[in-house]
Amino acid sequence: MTYKAVRTERVKLIHWVNREGVDELYDLVADPSELDNLIDDPARAGERGDAASRAGPPGRGGAGALSPLSVPSPRARPGS
Repeated sequence: MTYKAVRTERVKLIHWVNREGVDELYDLVADPSELDNLIDDPARAGERGDAASRAGPPGRGGAGALSPLSVPSPRARPGS
């Protein structure tokens, strides 16, 4: 499963590339545990669009050129 994501100070938008209807939008201030998916909330359409536009112009990345979310690799534990 491939996804692309963008995070602002306020929201995180996750776009699942090969799956329809499962994108995610979280309000990181009101819901830091990311439990309440707001992607279908009409009141959040502006935030959804703003997060996608911050990722850059449409192009090579598709879906508004959302860049893959960078996740650092876990560090090896001492002695392992």
